Amino acid sequence: MLFKILFALAALPAVISACPVQQQESYCPGYPVDDFIQGELFNAFFDLFYNKKDVAGAYNTFVAENLIEHSPNVTDGREAGIAALTPLLNIANIQVVHKIFDYGIASVHSKFTLPGQSLSTGM
Repeated sequence: MLFKILFALAALPAVISACPVQQQESYCPGYPVDDFIQGELFNAFFDLFYNKKDVAGAYNTFVAENLIEHSPNVTDGREAGIAALTPLLNIANIQVVHKIFDYGIASVHSKFTLPGQSLSTGM
């Protein structure tokens, strides 16, 4: 189960940048925006997700309801992502190693350590 959840986290950069043309209740504008606006949206998602560990808030604000999940272990949809990631973020110690937004591409390299485990998993 842990692998399934961690695998889902690996798809976050794709989740953040993949915005369908039509959607409801999302900050994804559905039309091209400049790099500055993209960076602002990415930073707001990052703050909610990584700093505040508010998976539901981050996903409900910035992720399309009809998200296509690329992990074979998590079903499609925003709610499935929230259900898969919330338990992990509630217990994991997360260390952000790199956070990059450049030329319209976002990436987060982070290290997750679970209670009772000495090994970490990098994303």
